[in-house]
Amino acid sequence: MIDTKADRLAKGGDVQGLLALRDELLSFSMLLVAEIQNGGGNARIIKQRLSRSLTGVLDELDTLGQTNAHAELKKMVTQLDSLDLSYQSRQPASPPSPSARLSRWRDIPSDLTRAEMIPSGRVEWALGERVMLHAVSLVGLWLVLFTAFEASRRKRQVKGLAKGLMPLFRWNDHLWIAGLGIVLPVVWYLGLTRLTPLGMHDLSLDDDEIAVLVSSIQVLGAFFMGAIAMLWATYWRWEKRGGFLCLRGGGVFVGWIMALLSAAAIPVAGWAKFISFKDDESMGFYLVGAAGLVAMGLLWLLWIGILNLCTPQANALRANLVSRTVLAWYLVASFCLVIGAELLRQEERYWMSKDSLFPTWTSETHLNGLEERVEREYQRELERILEAK
Repeated sequence: MIDTKADRLAKGGDVQGLLALRDELLSFSMLLVAEIQNGGGNARIIKQRLSRSLTGVLDELDTLGQTNAHAELKKMVTQLDSLDLSYQSRQPASPPSPSARLSRWRDIPSDLTRAEMIPSGRVEWALGERVMLHAVSLVGLWLVLFTAFEASRRKRQVKGLAKGLMPLFRWNDHLWIAGLGIVLPVVWYLGLTRLTPLGMHDLSLDDDEIAVLVSSIQVLGAFFMGAIAMLWATYWRWEKRGGFLCLRGGGVFVGWIMALLSAAAIPVAGWAKFISFKDDESMGFYLVGAAGLVAMGLLWLLWIGILNLCTPQANALRANLVSRTVLAWYLVASFCLVIGAELLRQEERYWMSKDSLFPTWTSETHLNGLEERVEREYQRELERILEAK
């Protein structure tokens, strides 16, 4: 509409009418800009449409030979076009924090600091790890169910004998199981992912797919490390306590190797962050290899389960003793997963309350705090440009 009116005025040689149109357009633009602070419009869109409208008047001023007016308006349009608050222009090489999910937000305020971005990254990771814990809890549920089935399916004579031998298992044997199967995997996982660069917490789960893939492998690695170590610690301690009953069996060292492979998946997967892959396919092969370390542990557990299912009643005492003992600790470990998920929920809520940017309650308008600060900065810059006329 403005272009059509400007064209009509120019064809009629109405210089005063064209200048009046320019002044009306600028006055109306000031009204629009003033409404930005109330959430009345998108500042970037206002800037773009204002520049487009002024360009239409600018061309006609040049046609009518209004050199001074054209130069003034040209300067204004140039300043509008150069006004850029985008993340790419403001942080080309050193972003405040990669975990801030900033690529989702086109513009950022000039005074954004790294400290302000920490809460949003912590919220994101607390939520992400909580979801991962719930996922592995489902795997743990099947492990508990199978162990319970193995502990209860044998004949009464086998179960009665196993129950009678349970007092042989001492409290320090249980400490070995808890230490190797619960404490060690938790310390190993948290130590590598939280205290070393091998963790993904400095990346964004939302914007960086390698963070999701690597973190999933690391969580599964810690889970299967614990599951295998707990089972094999139980085998080992029963060999110590029941060796006189010929409860010894082969392959114990193979189980420990499988637990170590699952443990190794955590640093191996984390190292992907420091490798410059030539393409996504190369990265995929590397991560498949890291996931393969975890898969070997899973397949080994499945193999042990199949062997126990096929064990005849005459040789089932050792399997039943181990199943009875480790079942209680698998339940404890499952309870620990539930506690861990709840702790992560509380961590998420804590950091959410500290986040001054992304929650909607951090602003006076319907925007969040980050967007509101961007809009206010756009408003100040637009007012400065328009008032410079």
